[in-house]
Amino acid sequence: MSTNLRISALLSLQRALLGEITENMRAVMVSLGDKEIKFRVVFSGNPSSNDEERVSEIETEVIADFFEDVSVTGKAEASNPRERIQYKENEVTVFRRAENLTD
Repeated sequence: MSTNLRISALLSLQRALLGEITENMRAVMVSLGDKEIKFRVVFSGNPSSNDEERVSEIETEVIADFFEDVSVTGKAEASNPRERIQYKENEVTVFRRAENLTD
C-alpha cells in the first residue's frame, strides 16, 4: 500500500462521512491493500435497512474519488453495544464515538 493511497483513502472516507454519522454508529474502520479499500461501519445492534443504505452511499462517494483504479467495499456490521469493538489486523480508525463501557 502506498502512502498516497493511505492519505487519499482516509481523506475520502472523512469527506464521505460528513452528514452521514448517526447516533447508532459506533465506529468506522478501514483497511487498505495495494489497490483496495475496505471499510466497515460498526453499529450499535443490528443495522437497519436505512443504515445499510447509508453505508452504500458512503461507499459510492469513496468509489467516485477513485474511479476504477481502486476497489472499494463498504460493510454495515452489527455489534453488541455493551462490548468493546473488536479491531482487525491492519485496520485504521476513521471515526469512533465516545462510549462508557465497563468491563
